[in-house]
Amino acid sequence: MLIEQVKQVVDDYYDSIGVEPNYNTRKAEQAQSRAAIMCALRDTLSATAIAKIFGKHHATVLHHKKSHEANISCWEGYNHKYEIARSMVNVNLRSKTVQSQINRIESEIQRLNESAEKLKNSIKLISENE
Repeated sequence: MLIEQVKQVVDDYYDSIGVEPNYNTRKAEQAQSRAAIMCALRDTLSATAIAKIFGKHHATVLHHKKSHEANISCWEGYNHKYEIARSMVNVNLRSKTVQSQINRIESEIQRLNESAEKLKNSIKLISENE
């Protein structure tokens, strides 16, 4: 499910910057847009997961992450695209990831509470039989 959410964020990102995605070209506009969204996703997903979404090798994602600071200062338009991508990732993915973690923890707490209640009942039965 997370991969589908990521793909939706990527599609929305390309719509918001007005670029038709083409993951198989090295044209500057495409490469810049792709590098920006890959770097924004890197704080949320593994390089391998990001690479699969774009049909690339994970080394491509690592390269973009390594070049990120230089791209911000030297590649005109990159920082703007990165800020858009980062904002979209933060709003659409990180909050869902955190909520998913909260739900998992709450479920675990409920399971532990039920287990504790069963143990208390067992202790009570043992005490009554003595």
